[in-house]
Amino acid sequence: MPPMKFSKDGRKAKDPKKTLLRLLGYMKHYIPNLLAVLVCIVVAAIASTRGSENIGNLVDDYILPMVESGSKDFAPLVKYLLGIAAVFGCGMLASFLQQFLMVTGMDTVHLRVRTHHRSGFPLLNRDLKTGQIQFPQRPLIHNRV
Repeated sequence: MPPMKFSKDGRKAKDPKKTLLRLLGYMKHYIPNLLAVLVCIVVAAIASTRGSENIGNLVDDYILPMVESGSKDFAPLVKYLLGIAAVFGCGMLASFLQQFLMVTGMDTVHLRVRTHHRSGFPLLNRDLKTGQIQFPQRPLIHNRV
């Protein structure tokens, strides 16, 4: 496999396969999380697809017949709408869970990689307390009169 470019300045990975396997080694403790993320991705995709299909069926099977017959019975329509809401709700929950697991798990992996290789280099989002903002120190410029 030829080396891959990772940045615009021409740096390339010497051995991308070895690098990927080493990165997966850091993530071995999070395999259940990664599998849960995979399941959440599939559930969210299925829910999105089924929800869109159900909206098409809603128009064809419920709304048009009600308009043509002049029916005032909305119970089947409401039941179908609640089913669509449940499908989209499952998709939203799966998407939220996927993002939550990715952020919490991969943030920890990021910290493990950082502490293993470059413990002396601070990362702004990890080294500051919540709400603390660090600005670079610059000399004050006084207005000249």
